[in-house]
Amino acid sequence: SSGINAEWPLRPGKNKRSQNIKRRKSIEDGYKKSEEEKKLEEEERKRREEEEERRRLEEEKRREEERARLELLQKEAAEKQRLKDLEVEAEAVRMQEEAMKKAVDEEMRRQMNEEERRKREAEDAELQKQREEEERKRKEQEAEED
Repeated sequence: SSGINAEWPLRPGKNKRSQNIKRRKSIEDGYKKSEEEKKLEEEERKRREEEEERRRLEEEKRREEERARLELLQKEAAEKQRLKDLEVEAEAVRMQEEAMKKAVDEEMRRQMNEEERRKREAEDAELQKQREEEERKRKEQEAEED
């Protein structure tokens, strides 16, 4: 006859009070549970947001890398084109120099030929003059002999 059960008949309404306490406790438990659920849902929501943010940042990084890669390709293409243009220009200059050299060589050859021709003509004229002189002397000599 000791403890709560022994006193129970002497305290009317205790049973009701304990039922109220139990009900209140279960309501509080429910509240606590919903608080716990809210907390879990909040954590889940935060985790999802962080995951989405991470994905978004990865996508942004990927896009940035792709943009940088394309920019680099364009720069490389432009550089290749520039080098190609320089090569074409250099080839044109080389061909022009070659043509000028050819023209100069041709002109020098023409001048030398012209000089040669003049020299030959002068020599021919000199020879002709000598022949004529010899012919004249011969005729004079023949005339003297006669």
